[in-house]
Amino acid sequence: MTYDDAVNVIVRDWLMGQGYMPLPDDDDSIIPAPDAAKVP
Repeated sequence: MTYDDAVNVIVRDWLMGQGYMPLPDDDDSIIPAPDAAKVP
């Protein structure tokens, strides 16, 4: 794995963990930031 490949994996994993990208098996998991920031 090259340095660029490793950075891509790390960034993609972080984005998925934060909800900015959908998880591989979940097509509808992205919540827009303003909606996610609302207090229930």
